[in-house]
Amino acid sequence: MVAVLSGKDTAEQNILMQILALRNVPEITDKRDFERYELELTATIEYQLPEQKRERLILQTTNISAKDVFFHTMATLPEGLQVNVSIYLLVDNELVVVSVSGCVLRPKEIGIAISFESNYKVEIISKTADEESIQ
Repeated sequence: MVAVLSGKDTAEQNILMQILALRNVPEITDKRDFERYELELTATIEYQLPEQKRERLILQTTNISAKDVFFHTMATLPEGLQVNVSIYLLVDNELVVVSVSGCVLRPKEIGIAISFESNYKVEIISKTADEESIQ
């Protein structure tokens, strides 16, 4: 079974945030436009540096909102680099993948912030989720 949402409007962003809220995760209070949650979710970042082959990182999110995500990592990516992010959630024993394009905002020594573009999709990819689906 595959269900797909294409992130073209605020209503779909609200659906995504409701999925995250169901996980009973504490919200980070700050002055940002969207609620931010401290969540450790498995994610992949795919990117290609000029004149190099396409690369893929498998990381854990540190915190996430409907607008962006932060990863603690020693990997460094240049500011402005276009990336594809896939975030894996287990919802009611189904593996849900949120796929979104984005841009590296702030590469820091402790990690990478990535801003999401407005288009994304959410897929339910299996009824019996396992880590092998990520790789």
